[in-house]
Amino acid sequence: MPRLAARPATDRRQATRRNLLRADGLVVALAGVALLVFGAPLQPTIGWPSGGTLTVLGVVLLAYGIGLLAVSAFRPVGRGLTLMVALLNSLWFDASIAVAAIGPSGLSGAGRAAILAGGAVAMLFAVAQVLAVRQR
Repeated sequence: MPRLAARPATDRRQATRRNLLRADGLVVALAGVALLVFGAPLQPTIGWPSGGTLTVLGVVLLAYGIGLLAVSAFRPVGRGLTLMVALLNSLWFDASIAVAAIGPSGLSGAGRAAILAGGAVAMLFAVAQVLAVRQR
């Protein structure tokens, strides 16, 4: 019976970084689709002043998510790329806290919770990506 060769450690690290970027891209793209489909109807409930802003945000998230999926599919996912995406995720986390804290005056509790939940997911990806880069 032929033995399967163990993957070199570098291949496993590369696969981990690639899978994290794929998962991140999928989550971001799905969030963009959700905003495009449900943003305007939920706008009064969450208290966001303009449904158009949610639509633009949905388009941006969808494009960024597709970009992450494409980059992770067609090129090696190096440490630098992974750290750059982790930085963007941590900036999204910071922006989410700022918007929830000092955002539009009519922002409801549900709106603040949704914004903070999105920021928390981004930070979880950032932490996982940094840990993947530090992996030996």
